Parts: sequence; structure tokens; C-alpha cells
Amino acid sequence: MVDTESSQGESTPVAAFAQPAGAALAPVARQMQQVKAQVQTGGLALDDNAARQLMADLASVQSQVRRLIVDVADGLDVPMKLGDNIIGRTMAERLRSAAAGDPGAVLPVLEQFSEVVAELEDIVRAADRTYAETDETAAQSTRDIGQALDGGL
Repeated sequence: MVDTESSQGESTPVAAFAQPAGAALAPVARQMQQVKAQVQTGGLALDDNAARQLMADLASVQSQVRRLIVDVADGLDVPMKLGDNIIGRTMAERLRSAAAGDPGAVLPVLEQFSEVVAELEDIVRAADRTYAETDETAAQSTRDIGQALDGGL
């Protein structure tokens, strides 16, 4: 269960992180679906240089995100020792949940972002293939026209 507000209506660490992170990823996911549809219909194509640059940039982002995931998992998703009493255990669990346990916590949001980057990589690859296919089709059409003109003389 995601603890989005405390009983007094105050924002908790999970809510303070989850709301902006979720709000930022939702429009990106919708826009990615639109771009993916454009690629699938041939409405978007990338030349090789642009695709290579985008893939290098996305690989760099993905590497950083994966490093952060490991760091968060290793450093924050651990039991904290804040005392051997009900208050210490409760605070330790709330802090761990805010960092890694709840759906809106740092770790799950980083994992979702990693999935978004992977999907972007797939879109760039598809757009690059579309460009290559379109380029080859145009080249073949030019060759066909040239052969037709040569044969008609």
C-alpha cells in the first residue's frame, strides 16, 4: 500500500516523491506511444548519423540509470537500525519504503524510467530501419527509372 498522506493530511516522503515522478512519466509514456505509431506507419525516420547519436545518448542515460538502481538497491533498500523499539522499527520501515519499497519510491520509479529509455531505444532502432528501407526503396525506384529510360532510347 502506498502511503500518500499521513493521518493529518501532511505529505509523506513517498507522496512527495511519487506525485511529481508519476506526473512527469505519464505524459512521456503517452508521447512515446504517439512516436511509436508514427514509426510504425512510416511517418518518422531517422538517418544513420542521427540514429547513432541518439543511441549513444540513450545508452549513456541507460547506463547511469542502471548504476543508480544498483546504488539504491545496495544502499537504501536495507533495514535501518534506528533503535530496537516500536518507534525505531516503524521509522526504519517508513524510510526504507520511501526509498525502495513502495510503488512510488525511488527504486521502482528508476526501474520504470529504465523501461522508458529501453522503449526509446527500440523506437530509434525502428525509425533508423524505416529510414534505411525508405532510402533503399527510393534508390531502387531511381535505378528502375534509369533502366526504363535507357531501354526506351
